[in-house]
Amino acid sequence: MRYIDAVRGSIIAAAIFALLAYFLPGLGPSDNIQIILTVSTFQFAIIYGFFITRSFARYNQIEELIASEDAYWLSVYRTAQLWGKGLVDKLRELIDRYYIISYDYELGYYYKQTAPILDEVYQVMTQEFKPTGDRLDDTYAEFLVFLATIEDLRNRLSVRAQQRMTLGHWALLYVLGGIIVFSLFALKTPQLHSQVITVLLSTMVVLLFLVLRDLNSLRLGSAYLATESGQEVLEAIGK
Repeated sequence: MRYIDAVRGSIIAAAIFALLAYFLPGLGPSDNIQIILTVSTFQFAIIYGFFITRSFARYNQIEELIASEDAYWLSVYRTAQLWGKGLVDKLRELIDRYYIISYDYELGYYYKQTAPILDEVYQVMTQEFKPTGDRLDDTYAEFLVFLATIEDLRNRLSVRAQQRMTLGHWALLYVLGGIIVFSLFALKTPQLHSQVITVLLSTMVVLLFLVLRDLNSLRLGSAYLATESGQEVLEAIGK
């Protein structure tokens, strides 16, 4: 199923709300509904602000972890070129498999699936490496540092990626958002300006939900967070 990003989703929501605004009559001004709208909007703003701030922080941290991991994989590959084509070819295939498996799973759940490949990288390095001087000994130690750093980044990335909003968090926001939209439609009048404002405000509520969902799913637009950075690694190794 094709992923519907926040922009497309809000356009669809606007069309649905326009139909509802045209066919559903409103109750007009009501003090009780206005109080409900004010209270629910205030609560929604506080709770949504908390979750969107956390989601942005999580997104930015994961983006940094992914970029760092990709950079270290490139460092591993380029460092291996000091030892010849044999080791480079083996690492190229292992790195290719690593990224293919990574894309088959969400960021928070690929750790276990890719762990055997990282073990193979250690084995290949141990079997192929033959120190012939201080320079290569130092490079070999640096190689180990690269792999250890990759393991650290993988752990942190896996933990952070799994810290998503729970069903209870979404339910709380959905209830408040639903009350807001219901109140807006209840307060609208037959005049065109009232219907237009109702549609726009209701669409904005949906847009807020979709933006939060995109961040929670580690997407900006329809592109997944890890795709572009990983593709650069594959292109650098000739895959």
